[in-house]
Amino acid sequence: MSVIGVFTKGRATGHPSVMSVLRYVPRARVPWQPSRFGRENLAADDMAQLWGTGRYRTGPGNYNSGYSTKKTHTLEDSTVSIIPKHELEKFMPDISLGSKALVTPVSLMSARNGHRVTHDLIHSYDPYIGRLQKPAVVDHDNITVEDPNRVGLNAATLDCRSRIYRWLRRGPFFQEDNYFRRSTKLQRNGPVPVSVHEVPLMQRIIRLARRGQLKAACEEYRRVTSVPPVDVYRALTAACVPGAKLADAIAIFEDGNSRLFYVARDGEVLHNMLRCAIRAKHRVRVMWVYNVMVGRHYENVVVRAEVDVIWRYRIASLALEYLLDSNAGEEARTVYDYLVENKLVDCDLHVRLGHVMQQALKEGKTVHVQQDALDGMALSQNVVVVAPQVAVAVYARYLETMQEGAAWTDARGLPLTDPAKTGADTNGAAAVAWLKAAFPDIDPAAVLRLARFRRNSKDLMAKDRPAYVQRAAQWVELLSSAHQTREEAPLTYLRKSRPSMANPNVRVAWLPERQRAHALLASDEGFKFAYGGPHTRFVEETFAYAENTLQSRYLAQQPVHTEVTPSRSESAKAAASPTAGISGRPSSASGSAGLDDTHF
Repeated sequence: MSVIGVFTKGRATGHPSVMSVLRYVPRARVPWQPSRFGRENLAADDMAQLWGTGRYRTGPGNYNSGYSTKKTHTLEDSTVSIIPKHELEKFMPDISLGSKALVTPVSLMSARNGHRVTHDLIHSYDPYIGRLQKPAVVDHDNITVEDPNRVGLNAATLDCRSRIYRWLRRGPFFQEDNYFRRSTKLQRNGPVPVSVHEVPLMQRIIRLARRGQLKAACEEYRRVTSVPPVDVYRALTAACVPGAKLADAIAIFEDGNSRLFYVARDGEVLHNMLRCAIRAKHRVRVMWVYNVMVGRHYENVVVRAEVDVIWRYRIASLALEYLLDSNAGEEARTVYDYLVENKLVDCDLHVRLGHVMQQALKEGKTVHVQQDALDGMALSQNVVVVAPQVAVAVYARYLETMQEGAAWTDARGLPLTDPAKTGADTNGAAAVAWLKAAFPDIDPAAVLRLARFRRNSKDLMAKDRPAYVQRAAQWVELLSSAHQTREEAPLTYLRKSRPSMANPNVRVAWLPERQRAHALLASDEGFKFAYGGPHTRFVEETFAYAENTLQSRYLAQQPVHTEVTPSRSESAKAAASPTAGISGRPSSASGSAGLDDTHF
């Protein structure tokens, strides 16, 4: 027999809660046959009648609903005249609600399931659900039972099925999200005007956040019903920095960025988040902040929410410093390439020159900018002075590396020339030229300038010259891919074993085909490569490997279970009771004294 049984033939099959809605909904039509009765093809009066009948018993189209405007109504053979409203008012005063009472304030949206329109017809803020000719916009000043804008979720039209399904499929915060997205007007030139009654609330949030009371500030932030100004997000994220509260900073940023249409997409907010990520030593999030700052075509062009150039430089340079210090070469190269592409590598020089010019203008001097003004500044000159020491350090590190493959290098000769031959170990300009020749794919002078200040505070070049030289040499090598290719020497042997992870004196067979077996994500296992510093050439593995289970780890270290000798009184009791030996484990009183775990 067919799947359509006798008992389901005429009745609705489906989940009862869906069926209770779909009972009043017309069936889906043949999709390729456009209907002449779709809502955009109906005349206005037809549409009004259809719209009135679409609400079971309560709409204005039903004569009995109290909202009907018809004079008479005909049942089978008798015609009933409907009493007009002004007649009724003689006996029954009109206490119907005005349009204002049907609209909830924004602050109560969440308490009323995301609705601002408390009305028998569901008003959704999703632009698709109420779409007629254009995306639906709820007009809060004109809420009536007739719903003249036709934005309610009406169950009598031909296309209402998909709209009802969309409404039933909605996620959490569907209403609030769409409401905020589409009801807040963004000025092109600046922030959203905050409604007058919320100004003290915003000031309170900023005040609490600046005092460092993050929890109290966030509690106040939850009471906000309009779009907060950027200063709120700046203050809140700055309050997260001292405690390295990275997750809180990200949550605050996301709330203002995605839900409130890029209000929080601001240089200072991103800079605060980056400082949080660096405090929390979270390399992945550092790159994430950098990527958010770079943005996509949509944010930068369509919405015009691009980050200011000076903040882009500050964020990228801070990220670059952290990545180079934590030996993340690939990521650092990405950030450095971004700085080069956007011509931001010399931004520090431009800023310094701007300060100098500003000071000169204040003093009433005339300002001329020559081509060589940037090179003549102290920041550039100091780098030229230090460059010989950096060149010598780079060459020393290079020799140390190349000694391991001595046979190969003797045959080929060293690709890098000794800086002493060109006088680069004493002369600054020659040293800069030598560095540029050695690392042609980067600008060594810019890297040397960036390496000077540790976390924007300590001037290493002045206070700790050896540390600065080492740091600069290491950074230049990490950033340059030419250096990586130069260091690669072919192995004279095949690797057959590696030192064991548990004991470096023991060597373990090296199976290259097993190398990809543990390709877990970093978030799964929490493994990382521990890099010991500039004196180590290889990373040390700290991740979990397949055989590293508790069982295998403790299999050889099981404690030997020896039986405890019972005291006198217990053995006497055991001898007295006949059921002593019934228990599962061997007891010395019940005759199996010699068989304990040591004998197996």
